[in-house]
Amino acid sequence: DTVSAARSFITSGKLRPLAVTSLKESALLPGVPSVAGQGLDGFQVIAWNGLYAPKGTPPAAIKRLNDDLAKILARPEVRQKLLDLGHEPGGGTPEELAAFARSERQKWQPLIEQAGLKAE
Repeated sequence: DTVSAARSFITSGKLRPLAVTSLKESALLPGVPSVAGQGLDGFQVIAWNGLYAPKGTPPAAIKRLNDDLAKILARPEVRQKLLDLGHEPGGGTPEELAAFARSERQKWQPLIEQAGLKAE
């Protein structure tokens, strides 16, 4: 499950985390190693969000939105609030988001097809 969903069980002692499924340790669970860091190189199963704009949005507008969002995410109080809510802020370029989303689709597509899942 996600760290935010499991956090209350972890803090109450009902659940003991053995690893996180991000590529590296998470700021949400300091000291808990990643699965990848324990020898399963490249293992990553994460929940993520991205900010998208409508197709055809001018590149200058995309750049401004991305630059402004990066400044907001760099603010310590914003970062801490997101962590408190169970979200680990990332950020990056539109090209990095596109590449990441593409790699996620490629990774999960065979499993989706094998399970016969369809979007409705």
